[in-house]
Amino acid sequence: MKPGGAVYSPILYEVVDFSCGVLDGEANLIAETPGLLIDDVINGYVSIGKAKEEYGVVIDENEMKIDLDATNKLKNKMMESRDAR
Repeated sequence: MKPGGAVYSPILYEVVDFSCGVLDGEANLIAETPGLLIDDVINGYVSIGKAKEEYGVVIDENEMKIDLDATNKLKNKMMESRDAR
Protein backbone atom coordinates (compact mmCIF):
# COMPACT_ATOMS: atom_id res chain seq x y z
CA MET A 1 0.00 0.00 0.00
CA LYS A 2 1.06 3.53 -0.68
CA PRO A 3 0.75 6.22 1.99
CA GLY A 4 -2.69 7.81 2.01
CA GLY A 5 -4.76 4.95 0.67
CA ALA A 6 -5.12 1.53 -0.81
CA VAL A 7 -3.96 0.54 -4.25
CA TYR A 8 -6.18 -1.60 -6.46
CA SER A 9 -5.34 -2.97 -9.88
CA PRO A 10 -8.53 -3.75 -11.83
CA ILE A 11 -8.76 -6.78 -14.08
CA LEU A 12 -9.15 -6.16 -17.81
CA TYR A 13 -12.77 -5.16 -18.62
CA GLU A 14 -13.68 -5.00 -14.93
CA VAL A 15 -15.98 -2.17 -13.99
CA VAL A 16 -14.92 -0.35 -10.86
CA ASP A 17 -17.34 2.02 -9.19
CA PHE A 18 -16.48 4.09 -6.15
CA SER A 19 -17.63 7.27 -4.53
CA CYS A 20 -16.19 9.68 -2.07
CA GLY A 21 -18.47 11.70 0.15
CA VAL A 22 -16.84 15.07 0.62
CA LEU A 23 -18.72 18.23 1.48
CA ASP A 24 -16.90 21.53 1.31
CA GLY A 25 -18.99 23.83 3.43
CA GLU A 26 -22.33 24.89 4.78
CA ALA A 27 -23.66 26.15 1.46
CA ASN A 28 -23.35 22.67 -0.03
CA LEU A 29 -25.19 21.12 2.91
CA ILE A 30 -28.11 23.47 2.40
CA ALA A 31 -28.14 23.16 -1.40
CA GLU A 32 -27.71 19.35 -1.41
CA THR A 33 -30.30 17.47 -3.43
CA PRO A 34 -32.91 16.16 -0.97
CA GLY A 35 -33.50 12.94 -2.89
CA LEU A 36 -29.98 11.76 -2.16
CA LEU A 37 -30.54 12.05 1.58
CA ILE A 38 -33.70 9.98 1.95
CA ASP A 39 -31.83 6.69 1.40
CA ASP A 40 -29.39 7.58 4.18
CA VAL A 41 -32.30 8.34 6.52
CA ILE A 42 -34.09 5.10 5.63
CA ASN A 43 -30.86 3.12 6.12
CA GLY A 44 -30.25 4.76 9.50
CA TYR A 45 -27.10 6.71 8.55
CA VAL A 46 -28.76 10.09 9.14
CA SER A 47 -31.54 10.81 11.62
CA ILE A 48 -34.71 12.65 10.62
CA GLY A 49 -33.71 15.43 13.01
CA LYS A 50 -30.23 15.82 11.49
CA ALA A 51 -31.68 15.73 7.98
CA LYS A 52 -33.76 18.76 8.91
CA GLU A 53 -31.19 20.56 11.06
CA GLU A 54 -28.05 20.02 8.99
CA TYR A 55 -29.33 19.50 5.44
CA GLY A 56 -32.60 21.42 5.47
CA VAL A 57 -34.60 18.38 4.37
CA VAL A 58 -37.99 17.80 6.02
CA ILE A 59 -39.07 14.17 6.08
CA ASP A 60 -42.59 12.94 6.83
CA GLU A 61 -41.95 10.39 9.58
CA ASN A 62 -45.12 8.40 8.85
CA GLU A 63 -44.52 7.92 5.13
CA MET A 64 -40.70 8.26 5.17
CA LYS A 65 -40.92 10.63 2.22
CA ILE A 66 -39.56 14.12 1.70
CA ASP A 67 -42.04 16.94 2.28
CA LEU A 68 -40.98 19.07 -0.69
CA ASP A 69 -42.96 22.19 0.24
CA ALA A 70 -41.63 22.22 3.80
CA THR A 71 -38.11 21.42 2.56
CA ASN A 72 -38.12 24.30 0.06
CA LYS A 73 -39.36 26.73 2.72
CA LEU A 74 -36.75 25.55 5.22
CA LYS A 75 -33.92 25.69 2.69
CA ASN A 76 -34.88 29.24 1.71
CA LYS A 77 -34.96 30.24 5.38
CA MET A 78 -31.56 28.62 6.01
CA MET A 79 -30.02 30.36 3.00
CA GLU A 80 -31.43 33.74 4.08
CA SER A 81 -30.10 33.20 7.58
CA ARG A 82 -26.67 32.25 6.28
CA ASP A 83 -26.57 35.20 3.89
CA ALA A 84 -27.48 37.59 6.72
CA ARG A 85 -24.33 36.63 8.65
